[in-house]
Parts: sequence; structure tokens; C-alpha cells
Amino acid sequence: AGEIAMLYTFGLDFGVSILEIQPEIRHWAERALALDPRCSKAWAALAFLEETGQKEGYRRQFEYLLKAVSYDPTDPFAANRLSAPLSRLSARLTLVADQHASEIDPLMLISQVFEAIDLSRLGRHGEALARLDQTLAIEPGMPFALLIKGTTLCKVGRHREALALVKEQLEPLADQGRLHPMWVATVRDMALFALASEQGDVPAAEAATRRLLDAARGETPFPRWEKFTNPVALLLVRWGRKEEALELLLFRSRRELDQPYDYVLLSPDLAPLRDDPRFRDDPRLQEVYTRS
Repeated sequence: AGEIAMLYTFGLDFGVSILEIQPEIRHWAERALALDPRCSKAWAALAFLEETGQKEGYRRQFEYLLKAVSYDPTDPFAANRLSAPLSRLSARLTLVADQHASEIDPLMLISQVFEAIDLSRLGRHGEALARLDQTLAIEPGMPFALLIKGTTLCKVGRHREALALVKEQLEPLADQGRLHPMWVATVRDMALFALASEQGDVPAAEAATRRLLDAARGETPFPRWEKFTNPVALLLVRWGRKEEALELLLFRSRRELDQPYDYVLLSPDLAPLRDDPRFRDDPRLQEVYTRS
């Protein structure tokens, strides 16, 4: 029963709404816990249902996952899921959790993809791409790995490759229902924005910027939009749109979205913003700056 609950959670990696699979996750997790109150996979699956963005849900999510990893330290699913609440606290701690999950089970490839996300967030984009290529060598065509590769390529200025990836692989996967269409649209807009900026095509760059900003602010929410739009601010910085990047960064930070303090404070991609006094308005950085 715990395994079934776990399998239902993987639907989120294809863009399935949590509302669609919530009843099945809860049913199978509670059934597993009735048989074994220490079932790590059941506790880790229940933690999915607490990803509401609310502080109380965040506390319960952390509680359930700490139970899961303590009941079975060898469970790669529990170890992998612990990175979800950690991602709100520290990018470096999240990386450690995902690396540990990969060590427990090297064939649980979603942990390797999460590692790549963590590495890229810390500005280690080359390592992230290498990790994704390792993952895709094991499972060619893995939808989630291809999606994250597209965003990472945009971050390092390889937007033409990203756009080719969108057209050749990501769009067909979206058509097949294996990736959420808005995830693919976001990667496409990232690549189009970078390409238009490079070519000096102001109208196209402005149009792509508006779409990216709307997505990154949750104007048109889609599953996990707050995570998939995290790179938007650094792409704006990369192409000289510092004012829009700073406004977006502060907007998201005040809403406690997916931006841990060490990412904001240490990411080399955001370095051009740190001379602006408003950068210190980030509520999670004020204490750090006060102490320093």
C-alpha cells in the first residue's frame, strides 16, 4: 500500500494536479499506516499533501518526512522527498539531501534530476548539465530530466539548444500528456526571451518578458509554477533587466516562494543585484545583514 501511494505521487512529475491524485495518495498511505505505523513511504507520500504554501502545512510536511527518514534511513523515496521542505530553507542543505537519496539508490533517477536543480541554483550550471546527461544516458527521453535540461541551457546562454530541445522533444512530450503544457511553455518563453534579447528584437523580448513575469508571479497558476519559474529572475539579470529582476525577486520573497536565503545571498547569477539597497529588503536577508 505504501508503494502504491508513492507511485501516485510521481504523477506530479508529469504535471498532474495534486487535486486529481490527492484522494488516492491519502487512501493508500492511510491504509499502509494502518498496517504499519512506521511505513516510511506512506509518511513521505502524505507529506506531498501538505505542499499548500501555508506555514502549518509546511510544518506538517517536515514532521512527516522526518518520521519517514527516521523510520527507514535506507528509503530513497523518503530521503528524496525531504529535499522539498529543505528547499525553502537552504539550497545547500537541499543538495545534500538529494545527493544522499542518489547514493541510497542510484537508479532512482528523480533524485539525480533534483541534484541538477540544486547545483544549478547554486550557480554550478556545468555540473548540473553533466548530472542531467548522466541521467539521460541511463534513461534517454526521461521527460522531467529533459525539461530541467532546457531551463539549465537557458541559464548558461545556450538558448538555441534549449529552443531546439523544446521543439524536438518537450513539445511532443506535452502533446502526449507526459509533461504539463505550461512547463514546456515556460521553457520555450525563456529561450525565446534570451534569443530575442540577443538579436535586439525588442517587441519579441518584451512579449516573452510579460509572459514570464505573469507566470513567475502566479498570475496564471499551473502545477508547481513557483518552482518552475524560479530561474526567471536570474535570466532577467543575465540580459540586463535588473529592475524587473529585483522587483520579481522581492515579490516572490515576500510571499515566501521557492527562494532559500543562501540562493538569494550567494548565487553568482544574482550578484549584479546585490549593490542595490533594495536587495536588502528581502525579509529573510534582513537578519543576516543586521548580524554582519
